[in-house]
Amino acid sequence: MYRASFHATMRVGSIPIGLKAYPASGLDEIELRTLHRSCLTPVSQEYRCLSCDQVVPKEEQCKAIDREGRWVVVSDELDQLRPETNGAQLSIRHAVRLEQIQSDWFSKLYYLAPDDAVAVRPYAVVSHALRAEAAGFVVTFVSRRRNHLGIVYAGTDGLRLRTLLYANTLRAFGDYGIPIHGTPLSQGETRLARR
Repeated sequence: MYRASFHATMRVGSIPIGLKAYPASGLDEIELRTLHRSCLTPVSQEYRCLSCDQVVPKEEQCKAIDREGRWVVVSDELDQLRPETNGAQLSIRHAVRLEQIQSDWFSKLYYLAPDDAVAVRPYAVVSHALRAEAAGFVVTFVSRRRNHLGIVYAGTDGLRLRTLLYANTLRAFGDYGIPIHGTPLSQGETRLARR
């Protein structure tokens, strides 16, 4: 039996639905560890300062964001306010037609299952309604201490959660300077492309 990646609650109207999220890809199940070859013991990661070339203990480390070459330190208190993964809340932001979601935005896929016997009936109702309307719920949630954007929608056999990429993380095709448009094609090349 597979283990759920995380448990969540999604509130539809006034009804909370307990859910388990299973990764659709089996790649998450393999975790490679770095070992000391001679004794086969896991090794710890050593953090070194690139400027002083010294090992930096955990209590002297901090988190920061690079903003145009300048480091902005994130306060430890702010980081501790972020919720843990257990009992994540899938907060419904709004409903959308599935045709409005572009596949370029897709990231990771999870299968959602009812968390317990109480959740089975509301899960089935929501699954049926979303499938009948070809709609989904845009949701936000926290998993592994990171904020995520996603869409919950119905597949043929149950609910799915697809994480979506945030707009500010996507690059436009044109950003790479790939000259595709405007390339003249012969009639033979056009016929070949249509085959």
